[in-house]
Amino acid sequence: MVLGICLAATLVAAIIARADDEFFHNLREDLTVPEKCRETQIGFFQLRGLQTMLYGISGARDRGFTDEYPIERQEAAELWEILKPPKVDGSGHSRVDKRKDLPRNKHRLVDYLNVIDAYRDKMGFDFGSEGEVLEILAIVALKEKFPDSEYFVTGSIEYHESGESRTIGELDLVVGRNADCRVEWVGEAKLGVHMSGKARSQLARFRSFLENHERLLRWHGLDGWPGLDQTQQEFPFAH
Repeated sequence: MVLGICLAATLVAAIIARADDEFFHNLREDLTVPEKCRETQIGFFQLRGLQTMLYGISGARDRGFTDEYPIERQEAAELWEILKPPKVDGSGHSRVDKRKDLPRNKHRLVDYLNVIDAYRDKMGFDFGSEGEVLEILAIVALKEKFPDSEYFVTGSIEYHESGESRTIGELDLVVGRNADCRVEWVGEAKLGVHMSGKARSQLARFRSFLENHERLLRWHGLDGWPGLDQTQQEFPFAH
């Protein structure tokens, strides 16, 4: 009798958790993520042990970021001029035309573009915002640190209260495990080296969001996974 009541309560809790699991919206269709993990759910996250990272441009580490990509602010702006979508009226050069206009001394930009071209379509980037330039470069760099055989690296994930359209925030960088979709790292990517404070506040807001829904995290059994200490030793840039 008691066992039957417990099983019934468990089933009800599972139904409630599933019904409430509409907290995230993926802004990109990222084909590099395992299919079962592409639609982000709150049950993928944890509170205890969730790691964070702040990704910036050259010189960002000296300003409080945990990691940086070797690109200058002006270079990111020039890349976006090449990559951003054409205006609604169709004016402007195509990406191919803009690349032909690059001065011969812009070898670094060509290298960045080659990296971006290798991933942009499969990751679903359209470069509607300048920040996506750093986001894709950071994701590619993180893929070199987190082996594809175990981890997926993605981002551009909005979160909000279930049933509400108002966006609370967005996760620029997300690292999770392929086997069960559990997220172990979240991060922000900022083009401004002075924006570490804002990035930290955004990550703190996300943690508060998870705390408000802790019962769902506990129900999914994702609070307190083992192996995090070893991961932190392997990837010391994250805090």
